[in-house]
Amino acid sequence: MKKSILLGGVVFAFFAYFACFAGNIWAGDATLTLDDNAGSSSFVVQDSDKTNQFKVNSDGQGYFAGNVGIGTTSPGRKLHIHGSGAGGLNFKVSDAAAGSTAFEIDTSTSAHLVVGSNYAMSITPSGNVGIGTKNPERKLHVHSTSGPSELGIRLYLEAARGWDFKIKAGDPKLYIYDYNGDADRLVIDASGNVGIGTTSPSEKLEVSGNIKASGTVSQGSSKEFKKNIAYVSTKDAMKALNKLNPVRFEYKTDDSGEKHLGFIAEDVPDLVAEQDRKHLNSMDITAVLTKVVQEQQKMIASLSAKVKSLEERIGQN
Repeated sequence: MKKSILLGGVVFAFFAYFACFAGNIWAGDATLTLDDNAGSSSFVVQDSDKTNQFKVNSDGQGYFAGNVGIGTTSPGRKLHIHGSGAGGLNFKVSDAAAGSTAFEIDTSTSAHLVVGSNYAMSITPSGNVGIGTKNPERKLHVHSTSGPSELGIRLYLEAARGWDFKIKAGDPKLYIYDYNGDADRLVIDASGNVGIGTTSPSEKLEVSGNIKASGTVSQGSSKEFKKNIAYVSTKDAMKALNKLNPVRFEYKTDDSGEKHLGFIAEDVPDLVAEQDRKHLNSMDITAVLTKVVQEQQKMIASLSAKVKSLEERIGQN
């Protein structure tokens, strides 16, 4: 009876303890050995020097001496898989017991390379990397539909600092989290407000703490930005100035003990108060002082004129 073995793109090894046959087959310079030694079966391919080039045992253990080609007769790597046309290449490593995919290459899908089940990670032909998605739309696209209460990216340098860029379930804000300090350092909410030192910014930029600038900090004051413009009367300005009570104080968030001068927002007159009664705008107080000083200058000029007139009269006598 003639026995033949076909070696093509994929090598299939069959073991049935070789009850009917055990021995060698010579094919040119190669030797194919089917061995059933003490119940341990193996399939071996040797070259002319009797060196094993390929071996598979009945327990599934295998050995390849050179490059292996699947779909190609000229493999350029230890494992070279070649396919052509749409969906011409598919390679999968899976865990049968767990029913999960560990690694897959499939040219028929948008994500040609997939790691893990449910697209734990995917890479498209354009180089986009997806975590939790098979269709990454950016160079790095992180997606989650369920599971953790937080989703983020961590940058961590050993023996240094770690930072998280994260979002939280049911919360539209973006957080920059200090891993070492265990605190959210910066927050951007859905309306574009930025908070530093606070997670609930009510303005485009809200800072809880000190601000230092080596350049100019300008406040928009163009007429184009304003409406309901009305001039402040001298009477209102004088009244507000008389109710301003300067105090000396320290900020609770500053442990340096540095002293400051200013006002208590809850105590200032309505003319210069903010709606929340927690903050003050220095321009409001500057406007009151300017109006009062202008009036005082008028009074000084008037008194100076009277004094000069009296001096001239005295001089004539």
